[in-house]
Amino acid sequence: MLNESHSEHLKRFFADRLKNSAYWLSDAQLMYRSSRILFETQLIALSKFIKAEDSMPHDWTLVDIELFRPALMQTGFAIELLLKATAIKIGHKPEEVIGKSHRMNDLTNMAMFTPTPKESELLELLERSILWSGRYPIPKKVEKFDFGRVDDFGGTHIIPKQMKETEDLYEKIKSSYYRMAKADV
Repeated sequence: MLNESHSEHLKRFFADRLKNSAYWLSDAQLMYRSSRILFETQLIALSKFIKAEDSMPHDWTLVDIELFRPALMQTGFAIELLLKATAIKIGHKPEEVIGKSHRMNDLTNMAMFTPTPKESELLELLERSILWSGRYPIPKKVEKFDFGRVDDFGGTHIIPKQMKETEDLYEKIKSSYYRMAKADV
């Protein structure tokens, strides 16, 4: 059992991390870096696969060339945290921000970030990736599975385009965070 002073210290530590947007930003950056590692590894694996003239090296499995979905999920988490950091920075209560879970549309509104129609599509893809397509083979409900969507089946052939689009979106939201931080000084 924790003694009272230690317990109070933990509560203050928790409260500080909860309301300080810098911690949220730091975790967003960690998630983003890990997503880039997965993307780059995916590209290397694909280039080796293509050079092997469509014959997979004997020591490879499909897992070696299917890192796109978890990479996209990590990117989604990074952008989610970045939007939450921005919302907290501009004065939203952390409890309110946390309550929005992975709903990108709600988070963009809270962060006062207005995405273009193309960015909205990308945010929807990232939300789907966080909710299921980045971590499960199927969604919880059949209605959420769309046979016409490439990302529901991995979609490794669209990696370079997706990587660049998510990179641009991440940098745009990060710039928005820093503008908000500058205005706060």
